[in-house]
Amino acid sequence: MIVVKNYLSLLLTIGGILLIQGCNDGPPGQGMPNFNPGSQATSVETITVSSSDISQQIRSFGNIRAQEIVNVTPQVSNRITQIHADLGDTVQPGEVLAKIYEVPYRDQF
Repeated sequence: MIVVKNYLSLLLTIGGILLIQGCNDGPPGQGMPNFNPGSQATSVETITVSSSDISQQIRSFGNIRAQEIVNVTPQVSNRITQIHADLGDTVQPGEVLAKIYEVPYRDQF
């Protein structure tokens, strides 16, 4: 009876080994079975961890709109001879933005 149990145990062990070896897709003796036969190897890039300002990392596109729209209307009209402020400049109330052709007004004065 002991010989039969040992013989049966030996047969089960050999059968298990053959079953596992039969499931392997690779060449004999090359490790575990391949569970994803169609998958490709993935390339991975690593970098050293470092601290930096987040504003250097975010790049975004969009439209910028002003919070307030201000209409600038001159008190008199004529040809502009000099411009003292560019588009997007910050200006203060009373600051000269442009100079107009002043000859007709100077003559009237």
